[in-house]
Amino acid sequence: MKTLGLLHVVIGNRQVGTLNRSGRTLSLTYSADARNDTDAVPLSTRFPLSVRRHKGTDLENWLRCILPERPELLAAWRRRLGLTDLSLFTLLTHVGEEVAGAAQFVRPDRLDEVLSHPGGLTNVDSDQIADLLRQAQLDIPSYDEQARLGHFSLAGMQPKIALQRRDEQWWLPAGREPSTHILKALSESVPDSDVVEALTTRIAGRLGLPTARVTLGQFGSQRATVVERFDRRWNADHRHWVRIHQEDMCQALGLAHKYQSEGGPAPHEVADLLRRVSAEPETDVRAFARLLIFNTLTLGTDAHARNYSLLLSPSGVRLAPAYDLNSLLAVLAAPRPEIQLSMSVGRRYHAAAITQRDWEDCATYLGIPAQWILTERDRQRDLLVTAFERSMEDQDLRSINSPAFDRMRAGLNRAS
Repeated sequence: MKTLGLLHVVIGNRQVGTLNRSGRTLSLTYSADARNDTDAVPLSTRFPLSVRRHKGTDLENWLRCILPERPELLAAWRRRLGLTDLSLFTLLTHVGEEVAGAAQFVRPDRLDEVLSHPGGLTNVDSDQIADLLRQAQLDIPSYDEQARLGHFSLAGMQPKIALQRRDEQWWLPAGREPSTHILKALSESVPDSDVVEALTTRIAGRLGLPTARVTLGQFGSQRATVVERFDRRWNADHRHWVRIHQEDMCQALGLAHKYQSEGGPAPHEVADLLRRVSAEPETDVRAFARLLIFNTLTLGTDAHARNYSLLLSPSGVRLAPAYDLNSLLAVLAAPRPEIQLSMSVGRRYHAAAITQRDWEDCATYLGIPAQWILTERDRQRDLLVTAFERSMEDQDLRSINSPAFDRMRAGLNRAS
């Protein structure tokens, strides 16, 4: 069958293989050099370097996860770029150079520049960033096709942009230069969404949970959630940012759906995966269990499998820090018993109905001692209010007057 397209797959500034389209079939083929290189990183734990060629539904599901979920944005890309289709391959041809993790999907005519050119940075000021955020809210593609600036694909539903932070300034990156921060525009569906995410993340951090660094940003008239990417690392010797590869749990498990009740991963499947691939499996399983407890106590109803990730590096695979943490307690004026979680505890999705027996069953499914999970649940519950009050002392949170704070305080008092 005639090959209709090819994209080079670059990870860590090395070409590890190709993504090929033949008819309607996509395939990933690793190069011989990558397969024999002990420092090479695979595209996914599901697609090991020991197997030269991968194809099928798992690959398509994996690629779909690095593209936005917003139909409006995908339609806008189609209009802006004059695309005749919205296939995975076609979209990656245009936006595949800056996605989650370290993978870059590069057109043949761009490969030499991506591998050998240092890349480019264009300085943007506060008002320009505000314009980019407004464009994101309106689903207007905000990159320059000729200069390939701001050429990114950010997964998820919330409008967002990607920038690099360097020398106390903001920059639009291109080519080899990666973004270092994700800036999320305010959500229309969640009032003060930036406050809710920053506050929830701070509380988790003060409970000892590894989290991404989240701050509040003001750019002209636009507020935004500013998330420091945990899949980037500063190389002090060469003074440049390095991409670290990652994949979410849906990608690693080869599943298309992110919510457990709709066929997405269950907690025990995540735990089983961590025991298979993690360099420190028991540490990571317990870290995942801590996050599951936290999201249950704080009504983190959007803590689905795509909001848990793996970091892949030559030294091994580890559970990534927590990100996209949000609490419905900061949104609800009063408790609602019908609210469901994204992942079950035992067999229950309704947080209000979860009993000690459900937590014991959860421990059994995760393969950890029941007493450990009960002790950790009690520890977090006892410290929630204190963690909240300490977080409220942070300058960026104190500078905003939001009803979300009072709702969160009341909700945490009920939870504890």
